[in-house]
Amino acid sequence: MALGAALNDPLQFMFGRIIEDFSPKIGDPISAVVTLQPAPYNVVALSQPSALSKQDLDSLTGLTGLTDFSLTSRLIEEKGGVPVGIRVLKIEFKSNRPYPVRVTGMNLVSEFEDIARGTLVKTSLLPKGAARSSTVMVLDADDAGKGAEVQDPGSNGEPFFPGRTITLTAPEREFVVLELWPSKTKLCRTHVEITVIDGDKEVRQRITPGGKAIPLLPPEELKEHEAEYSSIYLAGGICHRPVLAKPGYSANVRAACGQDNLGTEPILAPGQR
Repeated sequence: MALGAALNDPLQFMFGRIIEDFSPKIGDPISAVVTLQPAPYNVVALSQPSALSKQDLDSLTGLTGLTDFSLTSRLIEEKGGVPVGIRVLKIEFKSNRPYPVRVTGMNLVSEFEDIARGTLVKTSLLPKGAARSSTVMVLDADDAGKGAEVQDPGSNGEPFFPGRTITLTAPEREFVVLELWPSKTKLCRTHVEITVIDGDKEVRQRITPGGKAIPLLPPEELKEHEAEYSSIYLAGGICHRPVLAKPGYSANVRAACGQDNLGTEPILAPGQR
């Protein structure tokens, strides 16, 4: 049964279909194009204290924290930085078989480690984007055995599998929006693993962007543990030129940034500008 027929009406819009040439029967049963969306907070954490060189700081001057994600990307790629917050994957599934294949499960496979609180780089004091306005699938690193849940705005969610499956028939595609929830207490490096019925075989296949594990850090790092970091830099939309923040900086961001150095953040708490 195709997915559109298997889902109830409220869930159908999560997926779309595009017709294209048939894929040969080789390799994995499913092809997946995975796009990792920017994290909802403009904050990246690095394990080493004072992890930024003068060259790094110079390169951050003038970046706009609300719109320019190149800062975080650069730190992630070159210095092993990890963005804080839930990550969102947009996944395009396509069958590689001449017969229908079914996705019957979806889980996170993660490795956990203690969080080394060295350096935080903040380019905004505001979360990026709005509250969830559509139905998504959710995978929780702290409850990997539960598998994927479907969540509507304002709801607690319900398991997607095994009551429903994603059926792929070449040359169609199916699209999924997937939220990855971090562990509340650990740094985790995770892969998405799907269970696929391929003919008479059950196959497990990992799908991640570029084949690399996705590192996740919880929002609790900002709410509960920021003071434990050895260094906190303010840049982007907060301070035009990056500065090393002193304890209590949030009470007066203008003073923390220094004279004529306040960034472009459109909204700050009363008294901070």
